[in-house]
Amino acid sequence: MFLTPGPLLAEDTLAGSTGTLLVHSDRAALDYWRMVLHTHDAYLCTITCVTEGASLARHPNNALPADLPAVFRWREAHEAAVTDRRLKRLTDDGTIEKIEHGLYRRTDSTVGDLALIEIALLEREATLCLASALSHADLIDDIPSTIDIALKRGTRKPKTSFPITWHWFSPKTFSIGRTPKNSQSGLPIASYSPERSICDAYRMRHTHGAELGREALRNWIRRPGSHPAELLEMASHFPKAYSAIRRDLEILL
Repeated sequence: MFLTPGPLLAEDTLAGSTGTLLVHSDRAALDYWRMVLHTHDAYLCTITCVTEGASLARHPNNALPADLPAVFRWREAHEAAVTDRRLKRLTDDGTIEKIEHGLYRRTDSTVGDLALIEIALLEREATLCLASALSHADLIDDIPSTIDIALKRGTRKPKTSFPITWHWFSPKTFSIGRTPKNSQSGLPIASYSPERSICDAYRMRHTHGAELGREALRNWIRRPGSHPAELLEMASHFPKAYSAIRRDLEILL
């Protein structure tokens, strides 16, 4: 059991307690709880006093629960019995980092896609797109220097500490080829399929370069199970991409 300074709890809250009573306080509070334990036979626990920032660091209650994800919300921390005071202490000593109000990040995390986890928590409709989605699908050789994320047009971009290139897509076609997070893609964020990403690369070739889509298309067409008819069906939703994709398919086939 862990108690804050002074007689803050009614004495009957300790009735039937066993084990060690850890009092995070000064000598006066220690004497108070010793008096309580001595006076009531029902209290079967022993008592230990620790001082701020010393012995508490060695107590398991000062550690971050291992089952908290790499990026977690205030609600998740409280469900894991992490108090506001403990969150502040863990933030101060660098164990966790506060991303924004109510959102924290573990500094000991080795998760490679930590940025994607954070983005998915900040904006549930955020979707991996364009070069980032093509790279994840191994359809291009380059590793993008920033992460391409699509949002519905009119959506406000969230604040993040990671290098993100934001793109705003039409709400009418936003869901086409979109795979939810933790589904087939294995990513912690929603992503666009290879076919949709090829369409996006072609329709945005004037700003992203024509070679991005062409390289992806060349690699895609070599893959077993690729169906040009299905790609053209998807491209029919994007007039700026359709004719160029059809032309290049005719050359490659």
